[in-house]
Amino acid sequence: MTAPSGQPDPQRRSRFETFEDRLVLSGQPVEMFSLDPLESPELQQQYELAPALDSVNLSTQVAGLANRYGLTGAGQTVAVIDSGIAYDHVALGGGYGNRVVGGWDFAEGDADPYDDGPAGFHGTHVAGIIGSDDATYQGVAPGADLVALRVFNDAGQ
Repeated sequence: MTAPSGQPDPQRRSRFETFEDRLVLSGQPVEMFSLDPLESPELQQQYELAPALDSVNLSTQVAGLANRYGLTGAGQTVAVIDSGIAYDHVALGGGYGNRVVGGWDFAEGDADPYDDGPAGFHGTHVAGIIGSDDATYQGVAPGADLVALRVFNDAGQ
């Protein structure tokens, strides 16, 4: 990748390390650029927006990213560091190894990072925002693989 006109060469950063000798995550270097300030930024305001959870995916236009730009997350792996992932959820591949390709339960010290606690399945919700391939509620990267790193116990602590 080349720097935009007038920009210095990009800074390269690698982001992943070995984690407690149990899991090695590797990542490609990320190229970072400084953006020029906007000359006349505009602020759009919206009043009296009634939240509608059944259609929020339409208002954010997340599903359009894949259609418009071909951005699906295919070939990428995203780690979800949270309460685990209910990896048998149909929108997340329907079973361990399909889309949730790895993980570790640091809260209980075992290899099963399943999100089964009464804390509200927060990690599964986050994983869905990232990688759901459900036709109605598509995530921002429906083609990405997921790694579940469970760091919160069943009580969310």
